[in-house]
Amino acid sequence: MGYRSWFDNHAKKHKQIMQKLQELSDDEIIEYFKFENMQKNEPDFCPLYAKNIKCHEIKELNCYLCACPNFRFDDNAPKIKSYCSIDFKDGKQIESNGFI
Repeated sequence: MGYRSWFDNHAKKHKQIMQKLQELSDDEIIEYFKFENMQKNEPDFCPLYAKNIKCHEIKELNCYLCACPNFRFDDNAPKIKSYCSIDFKDGKQIESNGFI
């Protein structure tokens, strides 16, 4: 799957979750999107949930901003590469031989 199709599919899943949570406060939504909660409540949101692997080694990873619009993915690189297009100080580049 190319980046664009992944991004579009992921955005649809995010929208569906947000529609379910529309009655919650901002703080409650942030709490809902914590990695551990999402892994339990929304197992199809991310393929890494089934592997119990976080995409970033952050103690309290929050999946709300997954697929940030500044995230870029190079489908044509010899290895899969991702990076932050605005070079955010906390953005990281990931390299992998397959889907992480």
